Amino acid sequence: MSAPSRIGLGLRLYLAAPAWSAVVGILVVVVTGLLLAAPRATADAAGVELRQAIADVRGAQRDVVSQSTAQLVPGAGEAPGLEPEEAAVYGALDEQLRAVVAAAPADLRERLGEVDYVGRSAPLQADAPDPSADARRGNARVAFDPRILDRVELVDGAAPVFDPDAPMVTDPVMGSLLFPVQVMMSARSAEDLDWGIGQRRTVGTTFANYEFELTGVFEADDPDAPVWQHIPSVLRAEVYDDGNTTPTATATVFVAPEAFAALPELAQGTRLTTWMSFDATGLTIDDAPEVAIDLRRFTNQREKIPALAGATLKFDSATLDAIERVLDRSQATSALLVLVGSGPLGVAGAVLGLAAQGAVTARRPALALAAARGASPGALRRALALEGALVGIPAAAIGATLALLLTPGPLDPTMLVVAAIVGLAPAAVFAARASFPLRRSVRNDLGASTRGRLRLALDLVVSGLAGLSTVLLLLGGGTTPEGRVDWLAVVAPLLLAAAGALLGERLLPAPAGASLARAAAGPRLPGFLGLARAVRDPSGSIAGLALVVAIAIAVGSSVLLTTLDRGTATAAAAALGGDVRADGPPLTPDDVDALAELPGVAAVGGVEPIGSVTFSDGPERLQVPAYVVDGAAFAALQPDFPSGLDAGEEPIPFVGSPALVADIAGDENTIEGVDARLIGSAGSAAGIGDGMWLLVDRSASEIIGAGLYVPRSVVVGLAPGADSAAVADELAAALPGARVTTLDDRIAQQRATPIPGTLRAGLAVAILIAALLAVTAILMSARLAAARRVTLSRSLHRLGADRRTIVTTFVVEALPALVASLVIGGALGAAIPFLVVTAVDLAPIVGGIEPPALAADPLALALIVVGALAAGALSLAPVLLTSRKESA
Repeated sequence: MSAPSRIGLGLRLYLAAPAWSAVVGILVVVVTGLLLAAPRATADAAGVELRQAIADVRGAQRDVVSQSTAQLVPGAGEAPGLEPEEAAVYGALDEQLRAVVAAAPADLRERLGEVDYVGRSAPLQADAPDPSADARRGNARVAFDPRILDRVELVDGAAPVFDPDAPMVTDPVMGSLLFPVQVMMSARSAEDLDWGIGQRRTVGTTFANYEFELTGVFEADDPDAPVWQHIPSVLRAEVYDDGNTTPTATATVFVAPEAFAALPELAQGTRLTTWMSFDATGLTIDDAPEVAIDLRRFTNQREKIPALAGATLKFDSATLDAIERVLDRSQATSALLVLVGSGPLGVAGAVLGLAAQGAVTARRPALALAAARGASPGALRRALALEGALVGIPAAAIGATLALLLTPGPLDPTMLVVAAIVGLAPAAVFAARASFPLRRSVRNDLGASTRGRLRLALDLVVSGLAGLSTVLLLLGGGTTPEGRVDWLAVVAPLLLAAAGALLGERLLPAPAGASLARAAAGPRLPGFLGLARAVRDPSGSIAGLALVVAIAIAVGSSVLLTTLDRGTATAAAAALGGDVRADGPPLTPDDVDALAELPGVAAVGGVEPIGSVTFSDGPERLQVPAYVVDGAAFAALQPDFPSGLDAGEEPIPFVGSPALVADIAGDENTIEGVDARLIGSAGSAAGIGDGMWLLVDRSASEIIGAGLYVPRSVVVGLAPGADSAAVADELAAALPGARVTTLDDRIAQQRATPIPGTLRAGLAVAILIAALLAVTAILMSARLAAARRVTLSRSLHRLGADRRTIVTTFVVEALPALVASLVIGGALGAAIPFLVVTAVDLAPIVGGIEPPALAADPLALALIVVGALAAGALSLAPVLLTSRKESA
C-alpha cells in the first residue's frame, strides 16, 4: 500500500469514529501537561521557600559563627587593615582564621565574607568606688578587638592607650598594687553602670589586680552591624535583678588593641566569637544541595588554631539549617507526589487502552473492508499507528506548551523526551490493538486455556513486581543509593492497586458464584440473571482496575491530607514553644518579669542561645549547641517539659534533645568541664528545633561560663480565656523591633509556605484526576459493553419484563465488581499511607521533629464511598436510557 493510500486509510479510519480519538487527544494533553508541570511547579515552590527560609534567618544567625573558650596567644602575621603595632599582636590569629576560610571549597568560599572576631573575658567585678545604697553592682567584660575604632565613633573623651611602663598604683582601701589600664565603653553602658569619664575602678582576677580608668565613651557607627548582634552587652549593659539581691549591671569595656599582649591574665578564659557572613544571593534549589554539602562539611570540621593555644574552632550557621530543612522538605514532597501520582498515571494508561480498544472496535467495518481489498495486517497496524501519532503528537505538543507557559522555570531537555514518549504512546497502543477487531466476538466464560495461562502469568508478574517495588520503597524510600529516583519503587502504590484489582477479579467468581447458586433457588429473575451475567460474561476489567486505583488514591490522599493538616498544627505548637513567641533583641530578667505582668499572660519563659559548648559523655567530647532557659517557667508552660531543671544543685541538671539523648551512653557528663546530670528530653517543647542541643537553667549560666542570663526569645503561655492576638499586640508594644508570633499565625504561615501548599494542591489534583479518569474509564467500558446490554434489555422487554426488572438485573450485574472495587480500593487506600510514612519522612513537610501520626477525616471517606457508588451507577446509564425509550 502506498504512503498516500495509508494516509487516506488513516483519515477514513479517523472520520469513522472521531470521538474515541478525541478522548485520546484530551488524555494526552492532560497527561503531558501534568507530567511536565508538576516537577516545574514543585521546583519553583522549593526555590521560593528556599529564599524565604534564608530571609527568615535573622541577623547574626545567618552568619557562619564559632564560639570557643581559649587562651589568646599574641603573634605577628599578615593582617589587612590593621596598624603594624596591632598586626604584631593579632596578626597570627588573623592570618590563621583567614586560612581556615581559604581552605573551604571554592564555591562556598565565594559566598563567605571576610572573617571577623572579638574576644571577651569572663565578667569581672567592677563596682563604683563609693556606691550609694541603691546603686547597682557593676561587672565588666574585657573585650579584645583590633578593629573596634573602625566600628564606633567616640562621643566623649579619648580612646584608651596602653603604656606597658606605667607605674603601679596603690589601692587606697586594700593597699595592694594595681596595674593601671585605660578602657572605653558605650555611652549607654556607662550610664547603666554610672561610670563617668576619668573614674577609676578596681578590678581583680585570680592572678592580678587592675585599676580600670574610663577614658572615653562611644556610639556605634551602625547599631545594626553584625558585630553588635554577635557580641551582646556592648551597646547596652546586661542588668540582672531577681528582686531579692542588689541588681547587677554587666557591661563590655575595650582596652587598647596592643594591651592584649601585655595582659595575659585578663585574657584567661577568653571567649572568642568568630564569624563570617554568608551570601545567599542567587542561590537556587538546584545549587542548594551542593552548597549544603560544602557548608556542612565546613561546619563539621574542627580546626586547630595555634594562636588560640591549639584550641579548636567549630563553625555553625542557622542558614545551613534553613537550607537543609528546605531540601529535606522538597525531597520528601517530591517523593510523596511521585508515589501518589503514579496512581493517576496508571489510570491514564488504562483509559488509553480502553480508548484504543473503542477506536479499533468502532473502525471494525472499515478495517474489514480494507482487509477484504487486500490490506495486510501490517498495513492496518501502520494505519492505526499513524492515526494514533496524528492524534498524540499534536496533543503532546499542546500539553507541553501549556505546562511551559503556566509554570516558571527553564526548559529541561528531558521534558521534551517525556512529551515525545507520551505523544507516541497512542500510536503504539493503537497498533497493538489492531490484531483484535477482525475476530468474531466470543463469550468471556468460554475462553481457551491459553488465555487462562496468560492471565495467570500476568497476575504473577504484576504481583511479583508489586512485592519487589514495595520492598525497594521500604528499604530505599523511593531513591537509589546515588540519590536518584528509583522508578520501580515509587510506582509501588500503582502496582499494589493493580495486583489487588487482579486478585479481586480472580477471587470474585467464588462469592458471586455462591450468590448465584442461592439466587437460582429463588423465584426472582433479576438477581439470578444479573449474577449469572457477572459470573459468565464479566466485562470492564480495565474499568475495575481504574476504579480500584482511583479509590485507593482518593482514600490514601485523603488520609495523607488530614495527617499533614493535623501534623502541621502539632508541629507549629511545638516549634513555637507556647501560645505566643517573641524573638528580638537581648532582654534582661527585669524585662522578662515585666512581660509576665501583661494582661492575659499566665507564664513567660526566656530562651538564650549561647552557642556551642564542650559536652563530654565519658571519654567522648563534642561541641553541642546550648541554650539557657528559665526551667521553672518552661515546666509551667509545657506539660511534658522535664521538671527539676531549676534545682540549682550540682551536678548541673540539663535537658537534652532527642538526638543528643539517643547518643548519650553513660551518666559521666560534663558541660564546659562542670559535672552535669541529664534529667530528661524536651523534644521540641522549648521551640528550638531538631538536631543535637541541650538546655541548662538560668541559674547555671555563669557556672558554665556563659555569663548572665540574657534571653533573646520569650515564650508566653496564655491565661484561660485570653485572646492570643491581643496578647501579641501587648508584647509587640512592650518589645519594639521584636518579631511576635501567635500559634494561629504559625499554623497559617506553615500552611501557606510554598512546598506544603504545592503538596496539598498535588494531592488534591491527584484525587481529582484519578476520579475523573476512573469515571471516564467506567463510561468508556459501559459504552463498549452497551451493545450486549442493550440487546439483552430489548430481549427482556419483548418477553414482558418491566423497566424495574431490567434495571435491577443490570444493577445486580454491576454490584459484585463495584463492591469488590470498594473493598479492595479502600483496603489499599488505608494501607498506602502506612507504606508512605514508613518510606518517606513527613516531619520536614509539617515542620516538626517527629513524623505526624496518621489521621483520617470520616466525612471525606464517606464522600469517597458515595462518589464510588455514583461512578458505578454511571456504567448503567446507556442501558437505562435505552430501557427508558423501550418502555415509552
